[in-house]
Amino acid sequence: MLGDNFARTLAQVRNGDEAAFAALYRAHNPALAGFLRRRSITAAEDLASETWIGVARGLERFEGEESDFQRWLFTIARRRLVDHIRKVKRSPETTALAVDLSGGGDPLESVLSGELGAAALIAIEQLPPAQAEAVRLRIIGDLDVAATAAAMGRSATAVRILCHRGLKALAEIMGSEGNKPHNSTIGKV
Repeated sequence: MLGDNFARTLAQVRNGDEAAFAALYRAHNPALAGFLRRRSITAAEDLASETWIGVARGLERFEGEESDFQRWLFTIARRRLVDHIRKVKRSPETTALAVDLSGGGDPLESVLSGELGAAALIAIEQLPPAQAEAVRLRIIGDLDVAATAAAMGRSATAVRILCHRGLKALAEIMGSEGNKPHNSTIGKV
């Protein structure tokens, strides 16, 4: 996150400063890429690129703080993802969606593998779709409740309920597999 530098960086991006856009990208793309990778291994990079193209096209109209930007970014990404999932369902030759457990070189992957573990990532895929999405946005995407609600097009209350139920189900799933979820991340709704 850019914190206090966000407004200045945004102004520079609007003035065509490529270095400022790179800083904006570096600050927000790891969480975005992690969220997209959990939903589609094969299309995550393409979806992230499409999301950033959408950001570039709409940036002049954007108003708000960095948390508003993050909410807007994930809303664009979610819409691209929904379109992709619809396309995948219509096209039988497209590879099915799956969980990426490769670990890669992405710093976010290192954090997730340490805090959630591979078993939790697999367990998230066993949740009902709305719960899984809420948990992914809140935990993997590191969005707050308001940003998650905006990205999902639901109320903050609905997001809290989905996260609560999803995390409770994750604890049960992981408990039944002999694994214990890490309270440091799982418990934060």
